Amino acid sequence: MNIVQIALKGSGYFCNVKQVREEESGNSYALKELKKEHFDNDDYKNRLHREIELLRVLSESTNIIELIDSFFDETNKKLYYLMPYANFNLHEYVKNNNQKLSNEDRFSIIEQIISAIKFAHSKSVLHRDLSPNNILVFQNSQDNRPSIKVSDFGLGKNEESLSFYTHSSASGYGQALYVSPEQREKLKDSTIKSDIYSLGKVIYFIWTGKDPIDLKNCGFSSLISKAINEDPKDRFQNIEELEKSYLRIKKVMVSQSIPDEYKTLNDLASNMSVVDWHQFHQLALVEVNFNSVYSSYVSPVVQILNTNQNLEKYYRELGNELKDFTIFFCSKLVQCLSTTGWPFKATSEFGSLLKRIYLLVKSEEVELLCLKHLWLIGYKYDQWSVQSDFKNAIIQKEVKEYIAPQLGEFIVESEVECDLSSFEGVKLPIFVKVSIIEGDSAAKEKREKKKKDDYLDLF
Repeated sequence: MNIVQIALKGSGYFCNVKQVREEESGNSYALKELKKEHFDNDDYKNRLHREIELLRVLSESTNIIELIDSFFDETNKKLYYLMPYANFNLHEYVKNNNQKLSNEDRFSIIEQIISAIKFAHSKSVLHRDLSPNNILVFQNSQDNRPSIKVSDFGLGKNEESLSFYTHSSASGYGQALYVSPEQREKLKDSTIKSDIYSLGKVIYFIWTGKDPIDLKNCGFSSLISKAINEDPKDRFQNIEELEKSYLRIKKVMVSQSIPDEYKTLNDLASNMSVVDWHQFHQLALVEVNFNSVYSSYVSPVVQILNTNQNLEKYYRELGNELKDFTIFFCSKLVQCLSTTGWPFKATSEFGSLLKRIYLLVKSEEVELLCLKHLWLIGYKYDQWSVQSDFKNAIIQKEVKEYIAPQLGEFIVESEVECDLSSFEGVKLPIFVKVSIIEGDSAAKEKREKKKKDDYLDLF
């Protein structure tokens, strides 16, 4: 295989890792080589030979880095092996993507690492240097999920072969945050429980995105506490026992999600990373208790549809069925306006949503409903911000001739004092203009009559 170096990617005490390219195929690989200045050091040379041999032993695992090729030339002082090239190790990947990683992503990463260590232990191989820096991340081309490969078995040993660890130095091994206490004392005292200790720390890092210093409570705290106990006797006895504990905790975590038949709008509003719009539509057409109409219906609906992006996604998914939602939503708004105990400033949010529905949906029935309720909240309930929404909606999208008479009739019946001059610059159909004048006149007559009746009641 003819290869050319692209870049030096990392340098340890006795090895370099380079990114290389095969000339014929153009494929990139990672090359791990013994530094020439250490070639005559039998400890370091045996360690790399051992790592190569262990990768051969572990070649059947899909979550342990593959050995593609190896090369040893005593005369020219060359010893290296090739493996797949990864852009990130786990530490870099989690730190860069911690805010984006879902629980499902973290579950997948943990399970792949458990699979790798479980396979290694089944072959009586210990890793002894497990940490996020020694775990490589590849992007799965099918679903873009992280594909995990455990690497760097340079401190690894075969439990049944004393010769392996007699060539290991007892100093400078492992990474301090992840190394078990007995391993820090003496490398050859490592057991499967030493890997379990390191794995507990790795799980903490994956789940929290934080280095395992001054560990805080997290979803896997009980598992982690047992895995990293100072006394090996009190840790999990083997990787299978840890895996059972992990799966029990995971099941509880997953089961905490509410079954669809019990979900409410507030449940959807509390987790809006991915909204199932068909589910939202079903819930948005369900009756709620009259006295809690704001908290259990109007508020979560407004929260879920608080951006144009979400409203547009809903409209794309449901199309003309948005008419049913608008009818139901407007009826709940009317109920809400007749109750107490909710923040009246929220009316501005009602107006904003109605305006956005009016501008988006191509349905005369929906447009009429939105304009009627914008008028009701803005003028009947005297909410200035919603008055602006009513005007801006008409400025941006003219009132269709078909609905103008029905809107005008609603305005007259509402009997609201409203000066037509306040609509300067707004293109209103003549029917609507006349209706505003008539409604204003009727409201003033009603006010004068009440004033006169109240005066007569004094005598």
